[in-house]
Amino acid sequence: MNKILAKVTTMCHEIISKTVSEGDQAIDATVGKGQDTLFLANLVGNNGHVYGFDIQKEAIEITQIQLAENSLSSRVSLFNTGHENLDEYIINPVKAIMFNLGYLPGGDHKVITSTETTIVALKKSVSLLALYGILSVIIYPGHPGGDIEKEAVESFFKVLPKNEFDVIKVTLFNKIDSSPYIIIAQRIH
Repeated sequence: MNKILAKVTTMCHEIISKTVSEGDQAIDATVGKGQDTLFLANLVGNNGHVYGFDIQKEAIEITQIQLAENSLSSRVSLFNTGHENLDEYIINPVKAIMFNLGYLPGGDHKVITSTETTIVALKKSVSLLALYGILSVIIYPGHPGGDIEKEAVESFFKVLPKNEFDVIKVTLFNKIDSSPYIIIAQRIH
């Protein structure tokens, strides 16, 4: 039996796998080590496409290697730029947009997502989201600046129009306040 509740990334993947299908478009707004990029590339199939963004060249390079090793490079376009610029590269509606906030695991912990650019990216993301599409954000409040980003992200989601979006927050209720958690929005209208 697998431990499923404590792994927020697994929970996110479960929800998104029920939304994204062959031929869809998706965005990994924070490529990191490429786990979500690979996941999305497998979901969209040969006829879909994934767009990945990261400000760290190291993250892009790691992901390019993984995509090549899995014969998925043709399904993905990677951009070495911040997620706040995603609307410069994508104009068509997408079925999923994934964010993992914080820093690159194993990388420089001083290079983190910033509240300002994350909020800009989220605003642009909701306008790109297709009907019944999913916007997921995994929040890691434990790093320096994470608590400020957490508050801003929660405030952003709280004011999304309730007639256009359903929003949930999934948190480990009995864990410390700095544990990662998920906020997911689905466009319903």
